[in-house]
Amino acid sequence: MIKTKEFTEKGSIMEQYVKNVEGFDTKHDLPDLEKKGFLENFNSPGKYYPEMFMITRKCDEFFATNYAASEFWSAYPGTFPLGGGKIFIARSGIDLVEFQEFYLKRIDYSLEVHKKALRSLKIFDKLVNDGILNGKKIIDYVKEAGWDSLPEQKEENWGKDV
Repeated sequence: MIKTKEFTEKGSIMEQYVKNVEGFDTKHDLPDLEKKGFLENFNSPGKYYPEMFMITRKCDEFFATNYAASEFWSAYPGTFPLGGGKIFIARSGIDLVEFQEFYLKRIDYSLEVHKKALRSLKIFDKLVNDGILNGKKIIDYVKEAGWDSLPEQKEENWGKDV
C-alpha cells in the first residue's frame, strides 16, 4: 500500500487495513519493517505517517516492479498474424510507462502472477502463430488476465473453433 501510495485519501486501503486488521500497530510494525530494511522512514521522530515511508530495494524480491512490467512488455509479441500475410500491431494503444502501472496493478504486484503470465504468454504466442487463437493487443490480454486460462490447458485440446 505504501508502494502504490494507497493511503492518502479518506477511506483508503491503508486506512481500512490499519483500522480493520487486528494486531496491526503502526507504532510497532512500521518501525519493525524499517529495522528489517524494508522501509525507509522520513517521518519526524515518533511519527508514523505512511506517506513519509518509502519502500526500499529489499522489497523488490517480494513485489513485482517496473522491471517485471517491462519484461512482460518485451516478451509480448510486437505483432500477430491476421492471416493472408497481414499482421496487426499488438503493443499499440498504450505506452510503456502507462502499461507498467496498469500491469502491476492487474497482477497485484505479485511476482508469482508475473512468472505465471510469462509462462502462459509462450503458450498464447504459439497458439496464435499456429492459427488456433486470435492475437490480442497487450492491454486487452492483461485486462482479461489471459494467463489465467492458458497454463492449465494442453495445446492439443484447442480446436480451430476456439
